[in-house]
Amino acid sequence: MKIKFILILILLLVVNSSCVTQKLWKETNPNKYVKIYFTQITEEELIENGVNYIKDDKRKAFYVEKNSFEKLKDYTYRLLGTPVTLVLDTVTIIVVAAGVAGYVYLGAQGYLPTSCYDRE
Repeated sequence: MKIKFILILILLLVVNSSCVTQKLWKETNPNKYVKIYFTQITEEELIENGVNYIKDDKRKAFYVEKNSFEKLKDYTYRLLGTPVTLVLDTVTIIVVAAGVAGYVYLGAQGYLPTSCYDRE
């Protein structure tokens, strides 16, 4: 029983760890290009403004490099948001671990049925 509990707990901790933090870092990637469709801007405008871009004829879009302000904004979100997301990830792990431990403890004390047929 203890081995199953430990394996389930490890599996849950691995699955739940770092979900919010990873999402924050993915969404605020300062090196990610912004997708702009051909209908929103012309290639001449991009050249006039001296913007680095990649043209994708298949998807009919330009991938434009973020400017300094957008990159600074992404770094700021990461700097201020990462401590909050780490706390959320940690709390999730603790709640899951406490729930599993509580379930195992209550089962060991006889408060929970061991099978479907033990219910009264």
